Amino acid sequence: MKLGKTTYVVGVHFSQTAKDTLEDKMKRLMKDDVKSSNF
Repeated sequence: MKLGKTTYVVGVHFSQTAKDTLEDKMKRLMKDDVKSSNF
């Protein structure tokens, strides 16, 4: 991912037994950020 002149290397790992989807995870992360004002 690249923002401006900075390139971020992002790695992910998902449990094979997880019940939630990537969309579920992203929504939860965004909600948590809004609640804690980390944006």
